[in-house]
Amino acid sequence: MNIQTNPAKIELTSASFPVITEAPIRSNFMPEDRLRELGAGLAKGDVKDLFGLAPFEFQARIRDSAKRILEVYRSTNAAQAKGETITPAAQWLLDNNYLVEETIFQVKRDLPRRFYRQLPTLKLADGTTVPRALALAWTYVAHSDSSVSATMFKAIVEGFQSVEPLKIGELWALPSLLRFVLIENLRRIAVRVNRTRQMRQIANEVADRVLATDDNADRQKILSHYGSHAQDTTFATQLLYRLRDGSQNAGRALEWLESELEKTGSDAEEIIISEHHTLSSGNVTTGNIIRGLRLINDVDWTVWFEGVSRIDTLLREKTDFAALDFFSRDQYRTAIEELARRSELSEFRVAEKAIELAGHVLIADASGAEVPQAEAPDTDATVHTDVGFFLVGPRRLELEKAIGYRPTISVTVKRAFSATGWLGVVVPVFALTVLLLALAGNALDHLGLALPSIVVMLALFAVPASEGALAFFNTVVSLFLKPTRLVGYDYKHGVPAEARTLVV
Repeated sequence: MNIQTNPAKIELTSASFPVITEAPIRSNFMPEDRLRELGAGLAKGDVKDLFGLAPFEFQARIRDSAKRILEVYRSTNAAQAKGETITPAAQWLLDNNYLVEETIFQVKRDLPRRFYRQLPTLKLADGTTVPRALALAWTYVAHSDSSVSATMFKAIVEGFQSVEPLKIGELWALPSLLRFVLIENLRRIAVRVNRTRQMRQIANEVADRVLATDDNADRQKILSHYGSHAQDTTFATQLLYRLRDGSQNAGRALEWLESELEKTGSDAEEIIISEHHTLSSGNVTTGNIIRGLRLINDVDWTVWFEGVSRIDTLLREKTDFAALDFFSRDQYRTAIEELARRSELSEFRVAEKAIELAGHVLIADASGAEVPQAEAPDTDATVHTDVGFFLVGPRRLELEKAIGYRPTISVTVKRAFSATGWLGVVVPVFALTVLLLALAGNALDHLGLALPSIVVMLALFAVPASEGALAFFNTVVSLFLKPTRLVGYDYKHGVPAEARTLVV
């Protein structure tokens, strides 16, 4: 399901007042144990909202965020070139724009539209439906002030999985979704940074005009256009700063500003404190976002994934999964995903079923009779009971039958072709060779060659024709059939004694 935060808009009033509609993704900071509880609550549907999250189209949002951030970067860069003072948050953006662009590219690459739409969703307490993985990333960013920690992120994910295991694809998507939420937050802060700069510029223009006139009527006419601006902390703070020079013109303008603030029950000291708090929190959050984007690139997410995956944990506990190399482990995971996608069982239940079958498979005893594994001698108990035989090996059909797997048409066709064995290669290649020879013979006949000459030429052409046919066949088949990779063991610390053998 797609979601969207309301697009950030800067609208201009009659007095060129920039109005912003989005707040940063920020809530109260939570320690590790509270994040774990929050993750569990999210899985149960206890969380009411996700801090301003609303329906949006994912790819359109990331493109729009890239556009907004680039606009702010260019305007801020131009302002700095003119000698204007910029905030630390703006400086973070200027110094790290390359990192932001790289992150946006990674998000677009790793989260294509089709994959994003396949992510399982959950319904929040307010009825909003969002992808579970995005909800986790969004909630984590909100309660960590955009500060990224692999350990803290693991806590909220584990909390969620204590109620409902995440799918393999969801876990792989989490780092990219975390990048997306950080970019979303940076977009919101960047728009606010730009607005702050605009408001300071407006305040400076007002101060210049007020201080330049000695006519009280003209001064009141100028200030009358900025009554709504006076309620903005950035505008009011900057105007106060400019007007505190002790001049008569400044004093009358200050009286106007104070009267405008009193209308809302505020005063100069309060708005200055509020503005400083807003600026400092924005600076801190922006710094956290940039450092977080760097940390995401530095974390080994493969290790992190295997530490949080419930399926990996199950396979490590029940099988020799941990001893396999990474590509073999990933092969098992891919098989589990494929099987679960076309059955009524979850990925976790598919893994459990494979382990169950491997533990109760019938093997031959010394007399040739089939007996359960538990009753077989220890020396023979592991011959054909590895879970890999059911996930990626010759006994996969047994697992498919046990879980109610429904193969797709393409899978059925591929299996039918594979079942033909060597005939599936010889017959097409032979037919292509005959076709090439027929075409060549027809061409030679049109050239007016005698039959004996044609026969000799075709005999000489037979071998290259067969090689060409075989090469064409291999090319076509490789487009539809992937090579089967043999399962292998890692053996980082050397080959164990029980696995040693003699290679002749």
